[in-house]
Amino acid sequence: MSLIKLGGNARINPASAAAGQYHFGKGLAVTGHNGKSIVYVQEKEPKKGIALMKELSDAVFSATKKHDFITLDNYAFVSAAQIGAITVAPRKAVVINDVAGEVLYWLKETDTAKADNICAEICKAYDSVESKNRYVIDWPALMKKTA
Repeated sequence: MSLIKLGGNARINPASAAAGQYHFGKGLAVTGHNGKSIVYVQEKEPKKGIALMKELSDAVFSATKKHDFITLDNYAFVSAAQIGAITVAPRKAVVINDVAGEVLYWLKETDTAKADNICAEICKAYDSVESKNRYVIDWPALMKKTA
């Protein structure tokens, strides 16, 4: 097991990550299995931030023996075991909270009907985590859809 480099100064054990997301214009945040933040890497340039997320998600998925992760938009990910709720904040976002109510994932979406569709897709992926035929969300198509 080795630490992977994220950005200029951060190193992380990929097996310790339970959720990760790039926040556009800000940086990449990673939450551990205990529900606490384990690393934040500032990256204001979206292309670089998304590339870092891809590196991280690839490393996390290959480092875990039991892969219960749901892949989200722009290579964000969350372990199904950490999910306490998947909800829509009308005219604001799709939100995934952990069992303690802390936000693991926030996808800004002001169109509530579209947010409902996104939420339904995430729920399908969650419901199929233990299945041999896991449901994979087609994020490019989903994000292009209008409700």
